[in-house]
Amino acid sequence: MSGIISYSGIATKTRAMRGKLLAREDYASLAELKSVADAVTYLRQHTAYGGLLKEVTESRLHRGVVEELLLRSLYEDFNKIYYFCNLKQRRVLELYFCKYEIQMLKSKLRSIFNPVDEEELAAEIREFQGYSGIDREKLVEASSIPELTEALKRTPYYDVFRQLAQGGEKALFDYEMALDLFYFSNIWSKKEKLLKGKERAMFTKVYGSQIDMLNMMWIYRAKNYYQIPPAGIFTLVIPISYRLKKDQVIRMASAENEKQLYAAVQETYYGRRYKELKERDLELLYRQSVRDIYHGEKRRNPYSMTAVTAYLFDKEQEIDQITTLLECIRYGVEPGETLKYIL
Repeated sequence: MSGIISYSGIATKTRAMRGKLLAREDYASLAELKSVADAVTYLRQHTAYGGLLKEVTESRLHRGVVEELLLRSLYEDFNKIYYFCNLKQRRVLELYFCKYEIQMLKSKLRSIFNPVDEEELAAEIREFQGYSGIDREKLVEASSIPELTEALKRTPYYDVFRQLAQGGEKALFDYEMALDLFYFSNIWSKKEKLLKGKERAMFTKVYGSQIDMLNMMWIYRAKNYYQIPPAGIFTLVIPISYRLKKDQVIRMASAENEKQLYAAVQETYYGRRYKELKERDLELLYRQSVRDIYHGEKRRNPYSMTAVTAYLFDKEQEIDQITTLLECIRYGVEPGETLKYIL
């Protein structure tokens, strides 16, 4: 009963917001369009993104601008939910919001390692309303890793950058992995303090599964794209285990080829549950597994924080799918092939 009382307003709010997400028919209609301009017009006229996309003129129709506006929609939705929450619920949401701050920091890092149009990124940063005390103007002005590190003083991210700097010169990959490691380690350690009983169990299942799946995906990428040896792979793995056991991680990291890696994956809980997936589908396995867990917990416990996190996850996925769809249209991918990437 207490859950219904505490979460009835949030559950009603997220249900209404969920009704504005794109339907499969929207994706099918978008995939048939021949230009990005036509797709943006469709989004403007037939979806909840119309208010934001009315700002986009044809001369500004490129990925950076559209993606910035789509992300703004996500942040606006987050803030709408945040103001419906009580103090305890807000603490949990602020912990969740850390992932968006990290995405923004990764964008800034990429602009330092691979200089791009700073004007667009600066606009995105200034629009961003965070909860950890990041000085947005200092972040905009930072043009090097030392300057970025200095801009993050008095935030949870400062020690991440400072410790990396002590180990000599690092690549973009090192910073991105360190931020991901910080995010999941931080959220995992604080769940004991913020949550109790059934809510803690739900949180553990959702994030434990994500951590397991990300570790599997990172091992796959480290071996197949970067040829990192086993000893190096172990430093990348998030040191948290839910259903993925230590000996299974060792077998995956030590696999001598992709066939052995896939065989090791099949021995895990996730490999056994999703047997129909092919060898190269670990990223699909991650998305499908996390989506199934979020939606399953939301159905079983509709009056809980899962109603919020499941909605935010679906909104994030929608933005990724729209971005992918626009790129497919830009490069003339056939509609049927485009839908394989996003549905």
